[in-house]
Amino acid sequence: MHGRHTRGALILSLATAAASSLALVGLTAGPAQALPKACETSLGRISNGVTVSCEGGTGYFKVWARCDNLDPKLPGRTVLGEWVKTDSRDTVYCPAGSLVSDGGYYVTEIPIGTTS
Repeated sequence: MHGRHTRGALILSLATAAASSLALVGLTAGPAQALPKACETSLGRISNGVTVSCEGGTGYFKVWARCDNLDPKLPGRTVLGEWVKTDSRDTVYCPAGSLVSDGGYYVTEIPIGTTS
């Protein structure tokens, strides 16, 4: 039992030290996060899609649209666009048989799976 307690205390101490290190990293000043700015979202009821345009800043954005199935017995879905560099516009559309009900965008400095 004593060995378990010691190992548990060591794991707890290591976890506490790691959390403290993360907290310090979060408190230290670093470069400003590069993200798109001035983004506007519009839901197109006629086009059945979501359009986002971002101007300023740096980084990337990805458009998403929530599509509700016309048959209420069937599930809806979320459609995602690709990562797009700021200072541009992108649109995603809901598939036939569904209607756009909501939409928006995600932002990131560097998209997962890229190096620049």
